[in-house]
Amino acid sequence: MLIAKDNLGIRYSVSIPKPSNHYVSITMEYGAPNKENQEIKLPVWTPGSYMVREFAKNVEKIDVFVNSEKTTVSKSDKSTWNFKAPQNSSVKVVYTVYCFEFSVRTSFVDEDQALLNGASLYMYVPGLEKTRGTINIDYSDTKWKNNITSLTSTHPPKEENTKKTLYEYSNYDELVDTPIQLGNFETFSFLISGFTHEVAMIGQHNANIQKLKMDMEKICNTMFNIVGQFPIGPNSTKKYIFIVQNVQNGGGGIEHLNSTVLMMNRFNYNKQKEYTSFLGLVGHEYFHLWNVKRIRPVELGPFDYSKENYTNLLWVSEGITSYYDELALLRAGYVDKNQFLNTITSYINGHENRPGSAYGNLKEMSWDAWIKEYRPNENSKNSNYSYYSKGLIVGCLLDIEICKATNGEKNLDDVFKLLYSRYLQVYKTGTNGRGFTEADFFRACDEVTKKQISNVLSIWINSPITPNYSELFSELGVLAKSTKTLDSNFGIGCEIKNGNVYINFVHRSGTGESLGLNVNDEIIALNNIRINSTQLETVWTSLNKPKQLEFTIQRAGILRNITGEIKPIQVYNLQLETPKSDTIKSNIALTKWLSIDK
Repeated sequence: MLIAKDNLGIRYSVSIPKPSNHYVSITMEYGAPNKENQEIKLPVWTPGSYMVREFAKNVEKIDVFVNSEKTTVSKSDKSTWNFKAPQNSSVKVVYTVYCFEFSVRTSFVDEDQALLNGASLYMYVPGLEKTRGTINIDYSDTKWKNNITSLTSTHPPKEENTKKTLYEYSNYDELVDTPIQLGNFETFSFLISGFTHEVAMIGQHNANIQKLKMDMEKICNTMFNIVGQFPIGPNSTKKYIFIVQNVQNGGGGIEHLNSTVLMMNRFNYNKQKEYTSFLGLVGHEYFHLWNVKRIRPVELGPFDYSKENYTNLLWVSEGITSYYDELALLRAGYVDKNQFLNTITSYINGHENRPGSAYGNLKEMSWDAWIKEYRPNENSKNSNYSYYSKGLIVGCLLDIEICKATNGEKNLDDVFKLLYSRYLQVYKTGTNGRGFTEADFFRACDEVTKKQISNVLSIWINSPITPNYSELFSELGVLAKSTKTLDSNFGIGCEIKNGNVYINFVHRSGTGESLGLNVNDEIIALNNIRINSTQLETVWTSLNKPKQLEFTIQRAGILRNITGEIKPIQVYNLQLETPKSDTIKSNIALTKWLSIDK
């Protein structure tokens, strides 16, 4: 539905007059609300990335015109601008934003491209967040030929210029949650259940496009089958967009309403491990189309862009999504059963051997994402853990319990089908829909299994106690064995700086902590043998692994000797293995969990 000319709502115009200086020029026009004191704001965070990022720091040269007359502007806080305007007056805000932080969460402009992420660019009027409007993208001053976004294009501006495009949006949430990519890039597309999926490949790469197209279609189809329906109605389109930034280093992605931005090492497409990992990332961000964008924690909508939006359910939104991206690789045939089990055990062993796993529960890790998950320090491994990793583990165990409880008739997919049918309404206009709560999620699990499966789920998320993994997997039919051993090591992590060895982590229960070693200490010698590069373990082994240690270190420019004994650390190790094929097929619950056709 196009926006009528007499009801244009809030109108944005975006131009990039000189990409090499990394500035975006924005004009916002609207009718002033019925109050004298007006304010406009810029978000401090972006949905999908739970950290305050202070986007206002990049805003420059803001001018406000009321009925075409320039007016005085002041600030009442870091992201709020204030001015006065008569009732029903027209307001035009003109400002520039510096865009040179290259990530999936921010806006970036240079001579080669522009990645426009809404939260870092578009101001909003408090109280008018539900107002629809248009955004005019003008890149006529550039050498670029392409633009791509999941926003709906309306009629073009009067100027016959293919580098000017007018889009509409239905509310501010949609505008913020829909990135726009400009530049010169190749695209390809595929269909999932009749819905168009477009992929923009930004920058040089060594991908085999035909293979990538086939593999992305396969992994997306696998994720689609979990729920089995595409979102339809307001704020949804029959188009999904992948923006793939091919980079020299780095990776990751972020989900949006009908699109995603991904990063992939440009020359890793021909490396099997890295390529498979990228397909997992594709699946992860794509499944967010359902889980978090439509099946949505009640606290995450409508958004408050001026401050943190806390929820204790990120273990569902991110952790279980992480489980599904690993499971999808198995379902799609990119890994085999034992590779999948090895991945699960690596997550379990990694979590259980992280000293911080004994502190805090999964809900607390979700709630504190704003100050912990995205802001780790040298002690984070000792004091907390990730809702991604433990959420993945809980998702796996929950899937297993559902398969066992229903004798292979149901699995975790059925929970998300139920949640989707019940909570899709959060994105429909004109209803009393809402997001889901923890109690709603528990209730859905119980409904699917027709048992009180939420009792054990509550224990997993409310307690840091280690589950009996070997028992849980063995009951399903997986060959499982767990051991706890003592590992005599230094209990420290090291990094090399300018050829010297520095401590960057001290395990809270290890040798380094008991001796009094600190992060940032430079290790010069062990038992009077010079240490350089990565020789610490080598020197200790060559000395026949003595229990008595003498470290020579440099701390803040002062040399000192630290002595003491090795303090062993307890190490947990789980091993999983699938039984023979004929045994698997006779186990209905195991067959269901591993998604094996009979």
